[in-house]
Amino acid sequence: MDMAYFCSKCKIPIIGDQCEICGKPGGNTKTLLKSSPVFKEELQMLSEATGEPVDEFNSLELWTANRYYYYEGKKIFKVIGGNLIENPQIKWVKNKKMVLDKLNRYDRFDEDEYCYRVKEANRFALGTLEEKAIRFVRETIEKLGKQIEYKAVSFSGGKDSVVVSYLVRKALGSNGILHIFANTTLENPDTLNFVEDFANNERIFLLKAEPQQSFLKLVDKALLPSRIHRWCCTALKIAPIEKLLRQILEPRAKILMFDGIRHEESSRRKKYESVELKSKIALQIIARPILKWSTLEEWIYILSNQIPINDSYKYGMRRVGCSLCPLNSSWSEYVIKFQSYPLVRDYTNLLYKFAKSQNIQVNIADYIANGQWKARAGGSSKHKYSVLSEISILERDYKFIRIGLSKVVKLVSIKEYLKPLNKKYQFKSFESKIGRKTIFLLSKKQKIVSKISIDKESLSVWWFEKDGSSYRQFLADLKKQLIKYQFCAYCGGCETKCVFQAITADAEYQKYTVDSDKCIGCGECISINKIGCLLAKSAKTTIPYKIMEEVANG
Repeated sequence: MDMAYFCSKCKIPIIGDQCEICGKPGGNTKTLLKSSPVFKEELQMLSEATGEPVDEFNSLELWTANRYYYYEGKKIFKVIGGNLIENPQIKWVKNKKMVLDKLNRYDRFDEDEYCYRVKEANRFALGTLEEKAIRFVRETIEKLGKQIEYKAVSFSGGKDSVVVSYLVRKALGSNGILHIFANTTLENPDTLNFVEDFANNERIFLLKAEPQQSFLKLVDKALLPSRIHRWCCTALKIAPIEKLLRQILEPRAKILMFDGIRHEESSRRKKYESVELKSKIALQIIARPILKWSTLEEWIYILSNQIPINDSYKYGMRRVGCSLCPLNSSWSEYVIKFQSYPLVRDYTNLLYKFAKSQNIQVNIADYIANGQWKARAGGSSKHKYSVLSEISILERDYKFIRIGLSKVVKLVSIKEYLKPLNKKYQFKSFESKIGRKTIFLLSKKQKIVSKISIDKESLSVWWFEKDGSSYRQFLADLKKQLIKYQFCAYCGGCETKCVFQAITADAEYQKYTVDSDKCIGCGECISINKIGCLLAKSAKTTIPYKIMEEVANG
C-alpha cells in the first residue's frame, strides 16, 4: 500500500481508502508512510532534555518522521541535534502556546482507547495487509516443501521481527516454530530483556547464537568497524548463526528463515526479493513477509493487535540494533545514552581511546559527536599484523620470492591455510622429511610446480612452471592466505563462505582447520575480499605488492 493520511475528525492515521469510523475519504501523504508513534516515555525524555513542556501530550497523540513531530497530521515542532555527547533542542514550527492551549479543547484518549480507535479506523486495510502476508508464508512453505528441514524466524528483538513472528505463528496456527536470536555482545539491556520476556510469555522455542569472541576482543585487532569496514556483522552475527545452524541441521539440509527486512529501510534493501534461495548464510533460504510494508502500516498493525514491543521504541528509537553501530543515527545514540548511561560510557571511552590511537587531528569530542569514526576508510599503518614484507628475485629457469610474516610460522598451522590452494589449483602436496620444513606442490602429471620452504618468520616460494599468469594468480592467492594466517582471529567469516562446511575456526583453541575431503577448491574463502581477511582489511587497507611486480616486470 502507498496511501496514507490523517483523519482530523477521528485523530487517527489511516492506511486505507477511507477512515472506517467516520467514512472520511483518504488522501496520499508519503511522509506519513515513514512515521512512528510517540510514546509517553519519549515525551518525558524530550521534556527533561530540552526544558520544553512536550510531556503535556498524551502517549500516541503525536507521530514523528524525519525528526518532525506531528499533531493531528500537521507539523508542530522539530528535534535538532542530540548525540552521544550533546543533548537535543526543540524548534517549534507552530505557535507553541496555541498548540498547547488546543489540547484542553478536545476529548483526549488514553493509550488503550487510542489503539482501539486505530484498529477500528483501519480494520479492512489491516485485514488485507495481514491476509497477504499470511498467504505468502503458507505458499512459500508449500512451494519449497522438501527443500527445507526446519522453518524459523530471525528474531532480533526489534519491531520488524516481532511482527514477522506474529504473522508466521498465525499462518501456521502454532507457536511451535524456531526463533533464532544473535547476541552480538552489543545489544542494549532493553533488547536482551525483551527477547527473554517475549520467549517466555509467547512460549516460543528460542535459540541464541553467540560469537566465540566479544566485540571488544575483536576490535582490538580489527579496529572499530565503520560504514566501509563492517566486519562486525559477519563476525558477530552471520558467523555465529551459521555455526548454530550447522549444529541443528543435517548435512546439506536447509532452513527456511523468515526475516523482517523491508524495502523502505534503505536503498540497498529496495533491491531485495521476497524469497532468496542464496544468502550470506549458505544454509538458509530467506523469506520476507513484510518486505513491502511501510513503517506506518507496521505500527498500525502493532497497535491494533497490541503486539508487545521493545521498550527502546517507547523512548524514541526508530530502529533497534547494536548499541554501537556505524549505521546508527545520532538520534539513536542519544536515546541509548539516555536509557543506559553506563553502557554508553564504556563505548564513549572506547571511541576516545580509538581517536587518540589514530592521532585524530580534530577535537575528539567533536569527532565522536559528529560520528566521524563511522566514516573511517583506512586503517593503522603501524598494525603489527597488517603487512607482508617481500624480497623477489627473477631467475631464468624459475621464479623465487621470499615473503616475511609478522607472526611465527608453524608448519602444522599454516598447512591448513594452504589446503584450499591445493584444491583450487589441483595440486598434490608432500612434505620433506629431512632438512628444512618444505612443502612440494605437484601437478596431475607428478611434476613439481612449486616448492615452499618455511623458516621461523618467512616463506620462500619457488615456481618452476613457465606459465607466468598461473604464477601471478597463485602468488596473489597465496598472499591472501598468508595474511589470513597471520591476522586470523577465528571470527568465522571464512566459514560462512564455505557452502560445503569444510572450514572450522575455533577461537577457544586458536585453531583454523580445513577438511580436505569436503573442500572442493571453489576459492570463496580465499577471495573473501581483496586481501583475504575481513579483519585485516579493516585494520589496514593497503598491502605492498609493488616490489614483486616491479622485479617481475623488469
